Amino acid sequence: MNAIARGVRSLAVRRRPAALALVGAAWLASCQSVPPPAAPAANPTAPSPSAAAPLAAEPGATLLAIDAAASRIELRLAAAGTLAALGHPHVIVARALTGQVLLPADITRTRLEVAFAVESLAVDEAADRTAAGGVFAAPIPEAARAGTREHMLGAGQLEATTYPKIVLRAQGLRVAHGDGGAGEGELDLLVQLLGHEVPLAVPVRWQHTAQGLAAQGEFTVLQTALGIQPYSIGGGALRVADEMRVRYSISAR
Repeated sequence: MNAIARGVRSLAVRRRPAALALVGAAWLASCQSVPPPAAPAANPTAPSPSAAAPLAAEPGATLLAIDAAASRIELRLAAAGTLAALGHPHVIVARALTGQVLLPADITRTRLEVAFAVESLAVDEAADRTAAGGVFAAPIPEAARAGTREHMLGAGQLEATTYPKIVLRAQGLRVAHGDGGAGEGELDLLVQLLGHEVPLAVPVRWQHTAQGLAAQGEFTVLQTALGIQPYSIGGGALRVADEMRVRYSISAR
């Protein structure tokens, strides 16, 4: 749902705004697979997010590896505007996370390096929608799900061919309360995607035991803040909501 096919856009220059709204509404309602535009040739000079770099161990610090089987990042997106009821929301999940967490004695210096392949993103899988519940629980046909994923990875959106990885780097922790064993605070996070970095302050809860580290958080972020422009037609009567809800759970051992 994050991208409307260029084929639909081409109709916009030939039909009245009212007709455009209905065309777009039909697309969001079904998310049918429409052939995406050809991806632009990769720019050899454009910076591309790299895999998460290994963190250097420090005296007195604990270095942990991300447990991919027990870690995930979930995005929830909605339709917006007066015709939003004709669309449906989406659940996108990243599970194949790699990276490390460095926990110094001074937990305010905590560092995190996590990466995942854009191609690994799961879109509207039945189990994820059921777990999300509410308006997200309704199933989506396989053809529509595949079409949504195809557009999301294509030109004008995540551009997976040119920018194959998304990297998350935390360079510090502000502690609201608690200590190295358990607490709550805020991570200074850099999100690297589409050839640029976006700083975010991300809430986090953590528990560090002999079995490893568990951290969770939930927050909202605007697509436009990440460099992605949500599509809108019919004077905004039908559009992709700019705001995304992010939930994450990270385990490291």
